Amino acid sequence: MKENQLETAKSVILAVHVVASVFLTGYMWFGFPGRYVSGEPTSGMEVAVRSDVNPGDFLMPSRIASHHGNGAFSLLSRGTPGYDEAWNEGRPLTFVMGELAGTAGGDEADRARRQGVGIEFMLAVALPFSQWLDYMGIEAPAGWDFPTSRFFLTTAGNRAFVRTSPGSYKVINLMVDAQVLKEALTLSPPGPGDGAWLMPGEAAGVGVSDGVFLPVASPEAAALSLEAEAADVQAILAGFFVDPSVVRRIEERDGAIIYTDGSIGLRVYPWGGLEYATPFTDIGPEFPNLAEALRKSVDFVAQHGSWPENPFLTSWSPTLLGGMAEGLSLRFSYTIDSRPVISSGFPLEVSVGGQEVAGYRRNVLCPVGEQHPAGRVIRPLDAIRAVVDGQDVRLEGTVTDVYLGYWVKAGEDLKGLAVPVWVVTMEGERPVLVDAHTGSIVDIRER
Repeated sequence: MKENQLETAKSVILAVHVVASVFLTGYMWFGFPGRYVSGEPTSGMEVAVRSDVNPGDFLMPSRIASHHGNGAFSLLSRGTPGYDEAWNEGRPLTFVMGELAGTAGGDEADRARRQGVGIEFMLAVALPFSQWLDYMGIEAPAGWDFPTSRFFLTTAGNRAFVRTSPGSYKVINLMVDAQVLKEALTLSPPGPGDGAWLMPGEAAGVGVSDGVFLPVASPEAAALSLEAEAADVQAILAGFFVDPSVVRRIEERDGAIIYTDGSIGLRVYPWGGLEYATPFTDIGPEFPNLAEALRKSVDFVAQHGSWPENPFLTSWSPTLLGGMAEGLSLRFSYTIDSRPVISSGFPLEVSVGGQEVAGYRRNVLCPVGEQHPAGRVIRPLDAIRAVVDGQDVRLEGTVTDVYLGYWVKAGEDLKGLAVPVWVVTMEGERPVLVDAHTGSIVDIRER
């Protein structure tokens, strides 16, 4: 073999080993067992703090229920008309301050919902209540670190109900004048499309938890055609590599391209999906808390691909490596036509170790038109019946939530489909997706 051919072969072998090591590290970051040890200390991607991205925006309520009194309700989703009024102008979070007054069950909470004027915030992810208030600029008293994903303020007894689990609440006596509270909580009456009703304790042959709202009129929704994000490779490389001229390029059989400079690895898929990974060292006392990890994740994505429409945090967990909690992985989704996207994987996932980002995945599909014209969806009560009838045994758990979303699946030729689905959540179970047009249960293996 000629000398130049031998050198080329060596270079290729070296590049393959570098890429393999980098992506094995990435896989371990995202949950695989084992531990990577770098011969020299390496670090993740440093992130410049941006002033135009607010982490609190990613924790805004996914839905807001207005209690108008006498059993009248309206339900607003993020991005729909009236939501901003309820959140910005009608947000009475400063009135949350008060004294803990014990606990309450679901029946008492539902009575308060029906009797009083109030406003209820439904979050996409459970957080310690004090931490969520802190994101909103409110300093909570000590001891308010109980986890919650929803709470409401009501004139029924001038109280706040903070749900710690379905049917279980912490109750806060609000320190505010009753008339002032009523004026702050009174919003516009429900419009033709946002009226809602509060479900009773049992329906469609299954138990129902407190606080489950369903729309009075079934909305219309279309199945949408999707396309992958356009991948500007040069812009992507410039964002991840300080000196793109030293980056090696390797093409895989599935059309993906791997780029590496010997320290970090970046896989770019034909449809614009990304996977970034880097080796890292022990982070010691710099283990990130959620607030730090969220800030770095928000800034990182803003600098490396931007955010899709109405993004929100869906879950977070420690990143495990070698049996040790080394960092945090944060997972995000987004909305299409104000409805949350549910897919087989997470549209965006960022892993933060210490003060840096060490892993990043992105797979966002964008709507480009209607696959089928908008049509009225089945009633949510019929979606619950489909879940109940689809079980081999009687369901013992209760329904804890029902809402309309988009199930997104990738297709061929870099295209995809967004199908409107009713998401039926049962206590302690994985949510069940029901096709909102056909009433059939979506096979979870298709996700």
